[in-house]
Amino acid sequence: MNTEHVPELIVGTMRWGSWGSGLSTKQMQELILGSLESGLNWFDLADIYGDNTTQGQVGKALSSLNVERENYRLISKVGIELPGKKSPYPIKSYNYTREHIFRTVDNSLRELKTEYLDLLLLHRPSPLMDCREVGDSFQQLRQKGTVRAFGVSNFSFSQYTLLKDEFKDLGPNQVEISLCKPEFLLDGRVEQFMCSGTPIQAYSPLNGVLQMRSQRVDLDQLLKELEKKYQADWSSIVLAFLLTHPAGIRPVVGTTSLRHLKTLFSHRNLVLERRDWFSLLEASRGDPVP
Repeated sequence: MNTEHVPELIVGTMRWGSWGSGLSTKQMQELILGSLESGLNWFDLADIYGDNTTQGQVGKALSSLNVERENYRLISKVGIELPGKKSPYPIKSYNYTREHIFRTVDNSLRELKTEYLDLLLLHRPSPLMDCREVGDSFQQLRQKGTVRAFGVSNFSFSQYTLLKDEFKDLGPNQVEISLCKPEFLLDGRVEQFMCSGTPIQAYSPLNGVLQMRSQRVDLDQLLKELEKKYQADWSSIVLAFLLTHPAGIRPVVGTTSLRHLKTLFSHRNLVLERRDWFSLLEASRGDPVP
């Protein structure tokens, strides 16, 4: 996947619908247009968001906007069978059969009212995944033109490598990384993906920070000091913790506040000084680095 034109931030939609703020069509349209006007044109979705309803709501919002399709990018995910009121699945499980992948992609295209997805991610690894079948499915979807690029989410390096052996053009891995969950940056995983040239996307990059601040006086005080030093709000500082890393991490920002989104994007080039980066790491861990 060519990431040259992927902006530093990706707009996450998981909380747009019933799993979060319950935005109306008009509110979604305002958020979409405001994002595009700010230079943010990648939108991250998944088939299961909002108990399988959010994609349809976003598609409705997009369809009545006067925005050319080439001016925005759509990411969706496939693979999780989630039980629900309108779901035929009795238990939560993972499904990467050819039939399920094709059926889910067709449904996403229909709900989003588009002819193609810019990026399709496998949502979580499955012990029963046949990488040859998945790789062949990716090839067919690319040949049809219904999906332009492919990646994964929550995959280990060995799982990623196994799939890439079957599909050479495998793109990003979207994983949970934040100041509160920095383990991906500390246990060797980020270096493995960097060595292989794999783009990394980070979901929930701000999750848990407010709660941690309320429990940790040292972190709260440090963030206040850094806000003053960098002339930026705490969330921009926390996002810079990821953006400063040399891996070129692309955060998926899930805020439903356009004002907050614009603030984060305006500070996207903020680079923390090395000692400030390690001070944040130490405060989040509660211990000095080894």
